[in-house]
Amino acid sequence: MDKLVIIILLLETFLAKPIAGDYNEVTGEYSHKGDNQLSTMPTDIPSAALALDLSSNVITNVDSLPELLHVKSINLRKNLLTEFPDLKNASSSLKRLFLDKNLITRITEDRLSALLL
Repeated sequence: MDKLVIIILLLETFLAKPIAGDYNEVTGEYSHKGDNQLSTMPTDIPSAALALDLSSNVITNVDSLPELLHVKSINLRKNLLTEFPDLKNASSSLKRLFLDKNLITRITEDRLSALLL
């Protein structure tokens, strides 16, 4: 019986659906916070999102975001980022960016200048 339980648990792990975030159409907030399950940026972020909350995960790198023309706030607090994220696809409307409690030791000029345009 114990072997059967282990096999079932292994199958559930390998056949699990991809982790998806929650999108609130009323507020425009996409969130996937507090569960330390994300190690990479999710791919299901709606382009109409006004706020993005990916705090308290284990994301190590943000090489690029999908095109987010209307996003006003991005929360990446409490992750494992080591460099400033690439936000060029969200920079035109971005007003608030939260990056505290990460491991950022490097900010490249191109990533910072994208926010200043």
